[in-house]
Amino acid sequence: MIGDNLSLFVEHMDLPGLTVQARMSNLLEDELVYDRYVFAGPRASDNLLFRENRRREIGRVMESIVKGSFCANEKGGLSQGRPFGCS
Repeated sequence: MIGDNLSLFVEHMDLPGLTVQARMSNLLEDELVYDRYVFAGPRASDNLLFRENRRREIGRVMESIVKGSFCANEKGGLSQGRPFGCS
């Protein structure tokens, strides 16, 4: 997970039998920062062996989701109202 950043979520349900969602996160293009300190033994009494510092730039993340029934009827169109099968 990217830290505190701006996200956007839109859902469209006006299509019969379908729900379309679009999500965009990390709109401010925050970076992921990871700091790690490794000691020779207990931190209170031993020396620091090394420090690892990682910074990753992560761009905007986009996601699209389409949910619904996609069964073809006899005329080649999509069948609606049959949530558990296409028969």
